[in-house]
Amino acid sequence: MTDLLYYEDMEASETFVKHDNTHTVTKDEIIAFAEKYDPIPFHLSEDDAAQWGHHTVTAPGTLTEAICVSLIHRNRTPIAAFGLLAKELTLPRPLYAGETVALYSRMNSKRVSRNKPDRGVMEMCFQLKTTEGALVYDAKHIVIIKLRNP
Repeated sequence: MTDLLYYEDMEASETFVKHDNTHTVTKDEIIAFAEKYDPIPFHLSEDDAAQWGHHTVTAPGTLTEAICVSLIHRNRTPIAAFGLLAKELTLPRPLYAGETVALYSRMNSKRVSRNKPDRGVMEMCFQLKTTEGALVYDAKHIVIIKLRNP
């Protein structure tokens, strides 16, 4: 496990870091995901989306979260994490077919676990923003991470 970041490697920050890898969500991707997991009409058809005031199909929230997780893994050095808990999650506006999103991340805080001193507890914030700057995903996560030297 040499190519992992451990608790000692991570520092809290007041600013978000924009990561390089992006994701463009396609109409076909949205429809395929929605057909299987979230078959709400405005995810499946542009005509139905228009009846809800959207110019095209919108990504289900679960797809938007999956895109965020994918971008976390594609953009960051893997961390020696035991688990991830979503503490707060908002989807301020829909993610539309054809939009490209970038990942922004920040670690708010970290501490050594009171019950398991070989582990740290970090609060991480993740955001997805379109190339035009629209915020489509905003979440705080609790990450349990291994200490290199407990």
